[in-house]
Amino acid sequence: MLQLDDCFISMEIRMHIGAAIRHTRETLRLKLEMVALDAGFDPGNLSRIETGRQNPSIPRLEAIAKAMDVTVADLYALVEPPRTLVSAPGGSPLNARGRTLDNSEWVQLRCAFEGLDARRRHLTLEFMQMLNRLQGEERDAAAGAEAAFTQAPARRAAAKTVAPLAAANDAATSAS
Repeated sequence: MLQLDDCFISMEIRMHIGAAIRHTRETLRLKLEMVALDAGFDPGNLSRIETGRQNPSIPRLEAIAKAMDVTVADLYALVEPPRTLVSAPGGSPLNARGRTLDNSEWVQLRCAFEGLDARRRHLTLEFMQMLNRLQGEERDAAAGAEAAFTQAPARRAAAKTVAPLAAANDAATSAS
């Protein structure tokens, strides 16, 4: 388990990214040695990065992420925006949204997704695309309804001015 004092005392992103690397590696149940070797460097270097004693370069960070089959963005998602983290009542560090890192939605989604076979992963992606499409359609419909609502008073006012003119025009036409 990550210790607040070990990894989250600094505002520097390298401290946060090291903790995110460790958290992700432990969540995925990967051995430090295997990740380091897959990334192409010594396990001691990875240990120093995870504890914040060494600053990873961008290529090294990319290699670590690739070795864990995640993206660098996945790692930063656990710590952005960089802020001082506080402890939850149970002692787990909280992320910027006030949720414990152990219960972050991204980690839960990733673990659940990785437990699926290829067919169900494909279905999950299709379902998420459908949800995004529906959300966009709902947002567009709500924007259209709001526009119609704000335009309705102007239409009613125009109808009130046009109706007497139309009635006067009809009266004039029938009189002739």
